[in-house]
Amino acid sequence: MDARLVLCGHGGFGTGFHGALTLLCGDDSRVRSLDFREGDSFDELCERMEGLVAENAGAPTVICTDVQGGSPFKASVLTRMKHPEVRLVTGTNFPVLMELMFPAKESENVDALVAGAVAAARGALTSFEM
Repeated sequence: MDARLVLCGHGGFGTGFHGALTLLCGDDSRVRSLDFREGDSFDELCERMEGLVAENAGAPTVICTDVQGGSPFKASVLTRMKHPEVRLVTGTNFPVLMELMFPAKESENVDALVAGAVAAARGALTSFEM
């Protein structure tokens, strides 16, 4: 399953993660980023997010945001309400993005892809002590 990804968060969250993915995986047309910066309005954020999803309307899309309850998350919820092919992941970390890009096993649908990515990301979270 080749789902599109939209990376969105506060500050440079989206472009930062996008840059890291590009560094490790190469440029991938499935990935788009959207930052919510100081001075941006919520309405502008919603319009830009809607525009990114509408570019390939009907294609499975996963919007990944930084924190639940923030403006990027709220904009993703509003976008999801208009586009049933969109799925949401919040609390995004790099392991979830890697698993969305390169799933451990081929997913038949976007829901299975997201579930596998969230499980892999939870498993990657650990505390390291010396």
